[in-house]
Amino acid sequence: MADKVLRFGGYQGPLSVHTRALRVIERELSGTPGLKVEIVENVTAAGRKAGELAGMAESGELALAYIAASYLVDRIPEVALLDLPFTFTDRAKIWPSLDAKFGPKLAELFAAQGQLRLVGLWDNGFRHITSGVRMVRTPEDAAGQRIRTMPTDVAKKLFAAMGFTPVPLDVAEFPGAMAAGRLDAQENPLTNSWGFNVYKYQKYFTQSAHLFGATAVFTSADLLADLTPEQRRRFEAATAVATTAQRGFAAAEDDALRDRLIAEGVQFHELTAAERVRFAAATAPIGAEIKASFPPAVVALLPAP
Repeated sequence: MADKVLRFGGYQGPLSVHTRALRVIERELSGTPGLKVEIVENVTAAGRKAGELAGMAESGELALAYIAASYLVDRIPEVALLDLPFTFTDRAKIWPSLDAKFGPKLAELFAAQGQLRLVGLWDNGFRHITSGVRMVRTPEDAAGQRIRTMPTDVAKKLFAAMGFTPVPLDVAEFPGAMAAGRLDAQENPLTNSWGFNVYKYQKYFTQSAHLFGATAVFTSADLLADLTPEQRRRFEAATAVATTAQRGFAAAEDDALRDRLIAEGVQFHELTAAERVRFAAATAPIGAEIKASFPPAVVALLPAP
């Protein structure tokens, strides 16, 4: 009997912290009887959108896929709680809490919704603002700048409140729009700003840490049911090993990339406490609106600020 081929997919290049984690799963599954792994590093290179990845896992086109959790708020509204602005600041607090409390709740919600099964939450880094126009220190600096945001209502409201003009784009459309000069600014973790060559077009990097990004990793109920007990045990063990490894990759990447970006001519500014207070105040109604949408018992599962 031919081996079952498990295709894992994402939307970043070979050196990204996410692709490297997929390679960890591939390595951990090596030698599993009846299984073979193939990795599709970047589905957008084949004309797909990043926003399609959850559906690709759900349908079985991919055995496992990752996507920035924010893309999934239309499926599970509670995902919006991960996008509370200027709230989460400490990785050491974030991950133990998500793993023990909010992560299992999300897994439960996805399982009740349909085929998708959440098998991990990965670290997409603290998100920062970049600009090709000027350094963004205040809402006045943001005014009039067209910023690429993820295509969600929460993102549009958040960056409008900060003073920007939001331009919602799937990640498949983002690099081309930036290269064509249709964007003045964008927001991403440093690893993505490096991986998508943002530094070639935008030299002003504001370390705003306005959001902490979680990446959702999925498979499907049908895929899990189709594995033998031993294959499933190994699959689940491999994703757990990869989750730990990926978070380590992400933290190390944050530490290393600042020097690499400075060497490419990037200027950095970390928001002062007073500057951060101004942006936090401007976006506080967005956070309050998100929290008010859900029962207090669910909100209480989030990491402490």
